[in-house]
Amino acid sequence: EPMTMVTDYLISAEALIFAILLFRNRNKSAFLNLWVAAFTTISVAAFLGGTYHGFAFYLQDSTSMALWIGVVYSLSLYSFLVLSATIINFTPCKFHQLFIALVGFKSLFYLYIAGQKDDFIYVIADYISAMVAVLAILSLTFDVNKKTSTVLLIAGILVSFVAAGVQQSGIILAENLNYNDLSHIISLISFWLLYRGCDIICNQTDS
Repeated sequence: EPMTMVTDYLISAEALIFAILLFRNRNKSAFLNLWVAAFTTISVAAFLGGTYHGFAFYLQDSTSMALWIGVVYSLSLYSFLVLSATIINFTPCKFHQLFIALVGFKSLFYLYIAGQKDDFIYVIADYISAMVAVLAILSLTFDVNKKTSTVLLIAGILVSFVAAGVQQSGIILAENLNYNDLSHIISLISFWLLYRGCDIICNQTDS
């Protein structure tokens, strides 16, 4: 699956660049640190996924399985980090510990189910549930004075839903352009939108 490998590696490079750019920001905060970790995690997940799709034919079954488990755990961690960052930045402090504990329980539950069923749909379900919660928090705490960053974050998540839908569609446009490849291409746009939203918040230049 050469195109799947290439698009995965593109996501990995993009996410790593975003992580580095955010890390260099002088306005350090828990929100920023969590997003740095989130982009780093998705970079790792995409790299492992690209290696799995590109070289699985040449790898031992145990190695391929290890790569895939790494993808699953990394994606679940990404969902946890994004939702935790949203909770910390957009909800009252008194709820942070409770909400993050609930998010952690949800992630562990989905990881357990994914491990038992060995089906990527459960990883998607974990991601979708986390992002729906993020959308709900962003919508309920929408501040007209901070609209640009919020709109970008919401747009990034909605675009990621499109990517997830395409990934599950099974569509194949050409021999080397299938549902995975299209999903990855759409995800590149999603991560850029999310990065821009985070960058604006961290630099406090929203308008």
